[in-house]
Amino acid sequence: MRAKGRKFWEEVAGYLIDSRIVRASDRNALARYCETLADYVAMTKELDMQGHVYKSKSNHGELLRISPYFMVQERLVKRLQDLEDRFGLTPASRQQIMARMAAGSQAALTFGNAQTPNEKEEGAGMVVEAPASPVDFFAPGTVH
Repeated sequence: MRAKGRKFWEEVAGYLIDSRIVRASDRNALARYCETLADYVAMTKELDMQGHVYKSKSNHGELLRISPYFMVQERLVKRLQDLEDRFGLTPASRQQIMARMAAGSQAALTFGNAQTPNEKEEGAGMVVEAPASPVDFFAPGTVH
């Protein structure tokens, strides 16, 4: 991951770990989200400096044109929205994810949540402590 994406990593990863929505296997998708967020912030800064339109001259006179930075920013917004929905970073998507998680818990209760003797021996259903930091959680080769 590029350095500019890393600055968003701890903030976003920390929140998602606390929400218990993500797994270690989500680290690549989360890295893409952080990289896209960094690009979005960079495009927004560029737009703040240059504006959403620029003037160009043609045979027909002076024209206002949409900034290429605005078009890039617009595409980044779409990518961010898609990833935010997957990670539950919007109120509506978070509600849907929580409802599915609750339905899964309810299904487990329906079957009595009984463990087989093998599951008891293997420690299935044990609560695993959260890692000390989001970086630890998403480190390659880490098992949680």
